[in-house]
Amino acid sequence: TKGGKSLVSKQFEQRFSLPSGVNPEKISSKLSNDGVLTVTAPREAVSISAFKKNEAIENKTRHNVAQTNKTKHSEDLPQPKIKYEKDKIEISLDTQEYNPEDLDVKVEGNSIIITAKQEMQEAGGS
Repeated sequence: TKGGKSLVSKQFEQRFSLPSGVNPEKISSKLSNDGVLTVTAPREAVSISAFKKNEAIENKTRHNVAQTNKTKHSEDLPQPKIKYEKDKIEISLDTQEYNPEDLDVKVEGNSIIITAKQEMQEAGGS
């Protein structure tokens, strides 16, 4: 490292399987001023009890944190909040540690994939 600085790389990927009734083309995302990313997946009218019983949303999370000279703990990584409503599903994620350009939301098949990757210089010193 130059000048006692180390490169810190931090990234995560979270996948959410979509239940039936969600139109992937109508999924939207927004980032609030305080760094909360909200992904909204509108649903066709389906009985919520039948939805919860038969097709609970599946949250598959994969975190990868690589950092030079320090170890990050898993509690530093964002945990999603999933809200089920009659006409939509909302996934909220605190991403204030990431810049907007570091975030990516995409739909692959019947999954929403949220990824973030950030690299920054950090002053070192042991």
